[in-house]
Amino acid sequence: MPLRRQHSCRGFTLLELLVVLLIMSLSVALVAPSIGKGLEGLKVHAAARELAAALRRARSLALAHNTVYQVVISPRERVYQVVRSEGWWAGVADGSWQEGKGSSPLEGVEMIEAEPPVFAFFPGGGSSGGTILLAGEEGKSLRIKIDPMTGFVRILK
Repeated sequence: MPLRRQHSCRGFTLLELLVVLLIMSLSVALVAPSIGKGLEGLKVHAAARELAAALRRARSLALAHNTVYQVVISPRERVYQVVRSEGWWAGVADGSWQEGKGSSPLEGVEMIEAEPPVFAFFPGGGSSGGTILLAGEEGKSLRIKIDPMTGFVRILK
């Protein structure tokens, strides 16, 4: 008589697998909206860091080259550019955009306020000072503050 082997390996039933898949799909459905909100905040933070870096770069250039540098902002188009200036408001006093200098877009955010729209950085380290307010689509906003005495740039909530 042939010997029959008994298999001691047991698997999961189809019902158990379906229950696990249901639990996993529910947890993904609950977590996904909060991930989207976190991404919105990341867009605003990234744009604020990018603009703050451009402002800091203009300050460093003004110190290094012993001349005035400006960051010109166009809130409506959501772009900015760093330009070298020969004087206090030279080159942008009339609000003209300096073509060929290259502008940088701020993706996924709205520039609510830029007062003034031109930020000057002087060879001594100071600046014209001012504030920029950036906002995302979900209401997340950050403020960039430029100190007029020191030219330091800070990102505030």
